[in-house]
Amino acid sequence: MDLCKPVSFKPTRYTQAQFRYGISKLEDLINNDDDNSDLVVRENPLKERFLDHQYIREVFNPAGQLLVTKIHKVEHPFFLLQGEMSIITEKGEEHISAPYYGVTAVGTKRIIYTHTDCVFVTVHATELKDTDKIENEVIAKEYTELEEL
Repeated sequence: MDLCKPVSFKPTRYTQAQFRYGISKLEDLINNDDDNSDLVVRENPLKERFLDHQYIREVFNPAGQLLVTKIHKVEHPFFLLQGEMSIITEKGEEHISAPYYGVTAVGTKRIIYTHTDCVFVTVHATELKDTDKIENEVIAKEYTELEEL
């Protein structure tokens, strides 16, 4: 079975700067709008596992959730084990269904809408065992941090 299904990207009308500005504004609206409490869940069940040189993170996202991910500063694989979601990035929009795997590129920040309940897994190469330190290693707080890499 081919888990990496071909995906067609719709062309984008936005520059990288416009997309980054817009996604940051959307994230602010989501995080500061209490009226969206049914649509946006701030905490989702998370399972974590540490192996030699690896951190595995599994998150459950309920159907109908709109979320904005963090800025990734390290390339890593991701796996959609259950469900269907639409994802918008600087490259455009895609719809993926489980089972699916892909690679998160440096600088990726996503808008995700879950059409069904989803289980999403990421794997990070690291020697660390502290999740706060791992997040500092793999997540940028601002896009400007990417320029330093």
